[in-house]
Amino acid sequence: MNLDINELLANILEELKVIAGDQWDDYKQTVTSIVENKKVRLGILASFRMEGRISQEQFEERLEDEKLITESELHVIAIMKKVTAQRMANAVINAFNTAVQTAIDAVT
Repeated sequence: MNLDINELLANILEELKVIAGDQWDDYKQTVTSIVENKKVRLGILASFRMEGRISQEQFEERLEDEKLITESELHVIAIMKKVTAQRMANAVINAFNTAVQTAIDAVT
């Protein structure tokens, strides 16, 4: 059996889109980039296993490594959300502070 890595990754992206649901638009660019960057490594890993160049145990160990790497890469989304949340909080506080200062200045 021949494995089309491009088709596989496209299917994976569709699955990730379902998992992300309404938030997909927020994640799409980052997730797509992460998945695309895995194409060569996963393609090599698949071919090594299918050709018998690595055992099932070695394959599973490598998959666990890839899972951990992917999880770390996806933490970028959480960091991006945190940065956005911090910017929003700063904007709220700055707007509030400016409004209060303007009100004080108007009275004095």
